[in-house]
Amino acid sequence: MAVSPAKILLASDAVGQHLPPIRRLAACPILTKEGGVNGRGYHAHAGGTYVADGEIPPEMPVEAATGTILRAT
Repeated sequence: MAVSPAKILLASDAVGQHLPPIRRLAACPILTKEGGVNGRGYHAHAGGTYVADGEIPPEMPVEAATGTILRAT
């Protein structure tokens, strides 16, 4: 069985020296303490979080967001 190039690269010393540490994985955008949203990609300021997928939801007034959440449950 052949070893994929990705596995070879991840096992190399260069990965630890040049790639940022990923401490958390998220499947969708996450809220920040400051009230923002971290979308897809790597976020060093969020403690090394990588968001794998999902679109950032549109901004809306709190009342509208609350109504949307309550109707979904």
